[in-house]
Order: sequence, then structure tokens, then C-alpha cells
Amino acid sequence: MRADELIEVVRAYEEAYNRHDSKAVNQLYAPDARFHIEGIMAIEGKQALIGRTDYDIELHTHIHVNPVSTRDNRLQAHVTESNEWLREIGIGTAKYEAEFEVIDGKIKSIIAKPVPTTRDAIVRVLNDFSQWGLNNRPSEARILMPEGKIIFNAHNARLGLIILREWKAERE
Repeated sequence: MRADELIEVVRAYEEAYNRHDSKAVNQLYAPDARFHIEGIMAIEGKQALIGRTDYDIELHTHIHVNPVSTRDNRLQAHVTESNEWLREIGIGTAKYEAEFEVIDGKIKSIIAKPVPTTRDAIVRVLNDFSQWGLNNRPSEARILMPEGKIIFNAHNARLGLIILREWKAERE
């Protein structure tokens, strides 16, 4: 794949994400697409990614992709992400080194490696927040994470944010 074609697909993804156009975002995923944030989460399959898109849109997520290099069908990039959840936990903007794999004009995979400060902050909050949720809001925690993993959808984004704000208020 030519570098300009690869960049065009990733730019279309970035622009659709920032417009909160779920249909356009989801059309860019291959049927067997996967999204991994190393050490934090792994999502497999287009259907699960559709839920992730809805989750991110509900949280008003914005991303910025700064391409670094391309090779074959892969684009390496610096990615920044901001949303309500990240602002609530005090990160504001998360930073990643990411690789986008594009095949036949569709995103096959996104693998993001958080920079250490982002990774450490997210893991610390997730561990503390998850335990607090299980102890203080067990029925809601079972909705958000029925098997210990977050179920991504718009409803869970709203519910998670409400519970996160309660957790945060209790800690202040």
C-alpha cells in the first residue's frame, strides 16, 4: 500500500472520530479488526469496536494522529487522546505510540503503547476505581465489568462516568 493511501485512511478515521461520526468510524474497520492498548485493554472484532466507538463518542473523545513513518501497510504515529473520563481522573490528555495496520482500505488493527506516565496513571486509577466500584456499587460494577473487563457501549460510558465522579468525590 502506498504511504499516501495509508495516511488517507488513518486521517479519515481521525476526522470521523473527532466529528463523532460513528457510522464513518465503523465503516473504516475490517470485520476482524482489533484494538489494543498495551497493558490496559484488548478489543477483538468489529462488533466490539462498534461498542467502543459509541463509548468514546459518549465521552466526547478527541484524538490527534501525528504520522511518524509508514512501511508496507503499517503507519507508526504519535497519538494523543482527550475525553471526559481522562479529564475526570486528572490526566487530561493521554499519549501513545501507535501502529495502525490497514488492509484493502480498512483498519485491521490499532496497537497503542501508552507512554509511561499515561500508562501508570490509567492503571493506578483503574485498579483503585474498580475495587471501589466492586465494594461500593457492586450492581453497577457488574453491569460495567461483568467478567472483570469493561463492556464498551454508550450506556456504560455514562454509567462509568457517574460512578467515577462518585469515587472521585469520596476521595477528595
